[in-house]
Amino acid sequence: MFSIKMNSMTRWLDPHPVEIPASFSTLNLPPLIAQTLLRRGISSPEEAEAFLHPETLPPTKFPNIESAVDIIKAAIQSNETICVWGDFDVDGQTSTTLLVQTLQAIGADVIYYIPIRGKESHGVHIESLKPIIDNGAKLIVTCDTGITAHEAVDYANSRGVDVIITDHHDLGETLPNAKVIINPKTLPKDHPLANLAGVGVAYKLAEAIFGNWESEIGDRDFPPHSPLPTPDSLLDLVALGLIADVALLKGETRSLAQKGIEALRKTNRLGLKVIAELSGTNLETLTEETIGFTFAPRLNALGRLGDANPAVELLLTNDPARARVLAAQIEGLNAQRRLLTSQVYEAAEAQLRADPDLLTEPAIVLSHPNWPGGVVGIVANKLVDRYHKPAILLNESEDGMMRGSARSVEGLHITEAIATQKNLLNGFGGHPMAAGMSMDADKLAEFRRGLGKAIEKQLGEVVREEPTLQIDAWLDLNEINLELATSLEMLAPFGAGNPSLTLASRGVTLKSASKIGKTKEHLRLNIEDESGNTQSILWWGGAGGELPESESKFDIAYSLRANSYRGQKQVTLQFEEFRVADEKPAEIRDASRGIGIRDLRLQPSTFNLADLSRAVPQPSTLIWAEGADKAKGKSRFELQQSDEFAIYTTPPSPVELRKVLEIVKPKIISVFAVPPAEEKAEDFLNRLAGLCKYTLNNYKGQTTLQKLAAAMASRESAVQFGLEWLAAGGQLSVSIEEDSVNLTVAKQEKNIYLQAELFTALKGILNETSAYRKYFGTTNDLKSLLSQ
Repeated sequence: MFSIKMNSMTRWLDPHPVEIPASFSTLNLPPLIAQTLLRRGISSPEEAEAFLHPETLPPTKFPNIESAVDIIKAAIQSNETICVWGDFDVDGQTSTTLLVQTLQAIGADVIYYIPIRGKESHGVHIESLKPIIDNGAKLIVTCDTGITAHEAVDYANSRGVDVIITDHHDLGETLPNAKVIINPKTLPKDHPLANLAGVGVAYKLAEAIFGNWESEIGDRDFPPHSPLPTPDSLLDLVALGLIADVALLKGETRSLAQKGIEALRKTNRLGLKVIAELSGTNLETLTEETIGFTFAPRLNALGRLGDANPAVELLLTNDPARARVLAAQIEGLNAQRRLLTSQVYEAAEAQLRADPDLLTEPAIVLSHPNWPGGVVGIVANKLVDRYHKPAILLNESEDGMMRGSARSVEGLHITEAIATQKNLLNGFGGHPMAAGMSMDADKLAEFRRGLGKAIEKQLGEVVREEPTLQIDAWLDLNEINLELATSLEMLAPFGAGNPSLTLASRGVTLKSASKIGKTKEHLRLNIEDESGNTQSILWWGGAGGELPESESKFDIAYSLRANSYRGQKQVTLQFEEFRVADEKPAEIRDASRGIGIRDLRLQPSTFNLADLSRAVPQPSTLIWAEGADKAKGKSRFELQQSDEFAIYTTPPSPVELRKVLEIVKPKIISVFAVPPAEEKAEDFLNRLAGLCKYTLNNYKGQTTLQKLAAAMASRESAVQFGLEWLAAGGQLSVSIEEDSVNLTVAKQEKNIYLQAELFTALKGILNETSAYRKYFGTTNDLKSLLSQ
């Protein structure tokens, strides 16, 4: 059983046998490629050729796009200011950049605006639109937003300002009174342009603009590092936006993604080059996975935790120094995003452990008042990957309003399902695979019930069935080679509507597993078959997963890609799932098996050392005590194996408790559970600052997260947020590598916004710690708590 995809939850499906027709012989395709195309409904050579080498359509296939060009041309000829209004996700950032670059190329007086998520949320808002119009904007061009902006469009019209809407989100019951609306949802569902994301729609408008202005553009001079103002020079942006937005890779969308990835490998954009450099990414071998796991999270971090407008500057700038500054800021925010995501995911899993009935519903719907809105969508996606169900995560503001994000599974239009509950919602919007919404907190239970019924109606009984894993081919380990991996790239890019192939091998054994990555969160699994053939498989994020016994046989599923490392072509296998070969569930050690528990929680909470020695059964008992009670025992980093174990200080979370029990492996546990004094976030930070000063003065700034957390009697995550908060104050430089912490005195610019975000997250962690300690001290099911 794994912590990401449970062996007992998933039924594996063998590939359906297909016969390759003689007509496919003209394509000269490897058998696996031909079989995959046939299984995916591509049954003729013409369809196969169109899929493997798709063509793009002229922009005029969009109704009214020529009218939009005429309005833009008139605005430029009248020297009117044009405002491009975007959105804060990567699709919105790239759409905005693409249109700004296009309009600058044809001589427009152009400005741009992206709402700040923490203040405005998605959409076009009158309070932000008013000053833009007051300052002279005469034409508003939206991208990746605007299709439900009725009030804002009416306001712009009342001020004599025209609006062109380019968007891809689902249409409302009525459309805004804009001059022109360009949205693929107005086209038939089977239209080649129907699946474009916002950046794809913006690109078609740019194509139309360039086609109209071709002769005028040719006479312009451009800086030596500036991307050439042609449609092809915009394709790198298109690939970023399409892949990041999980657009359905069919028709025009697949064609643009394919061409865009090739353009991104050769991009001249300084901002993207610097991001690649700082993240250690080789642009020449970039794939859609590189976008999804490297570029998209970093650019999204701006919109999730701060202001996405600098992303446009980064993608447009020709100044190497400015590009490096902006990219470095993004790296910092992305690190915070990872921390926040980890904490929210941990909290979400804790809710599911506490109430397993939540997993029996058609959708996972969770909420917490302190979850940062900027990462709930990421965590929802992680829950979808693990549990194969749609997921919605919401946070709650002080006014009782809940806001959140939804992520879906293939075959479920989540926005349509949410729309059935619109009478309970204050607002919603999205597309088939993702949505956002807001509601009053007291409507949550009713919303959960109604949404479940809507999902069941849309999917039928499929939501009640166990999840399945479709295997595309069974391979012996010696059949996995570079030639096979290279042939699979013919089907790329992979993504929504075109999943990567899931391959599998039978009867392998695990020879070794090693943790890799900067924070050791990934695993490299080395497996061997009965013939002695071996392969290495990467399990991203698998460090917390359970592995089968080293000598037991199991079947393993994986994906296969060809890439380059230091100029050498190589094969990469990525773990997906496993099942024990004899169909028995993989053995997981029960932490509570054979453990005796002595519940001493009702004893006085002010033991002195003499009292404590009388309370524990044996002098050899290992006592875990931290914080102000450190003298009464040993802290977490000093523990070792011991048959007799006493928990004096109440653990800060199940994570720390689990780690300690894995180290000690006790046979008898005495539980005192004395809670440290509760403290506010301000007091926590003051105490942590004092520890940092002590470390600087006595240990040259060298310490570990474990030592700091033990001294604070807190979660390591709380200490890490606290350190980042101190660093954002500008007086301290903090370097964290794995568990090691290096502190130095610094004089840097104070990041007030980042401090505010970190402070909110820290308060949430401290509140969770307090709640857990109270539960630990009062629960009647102590055995279950100690076996988690």
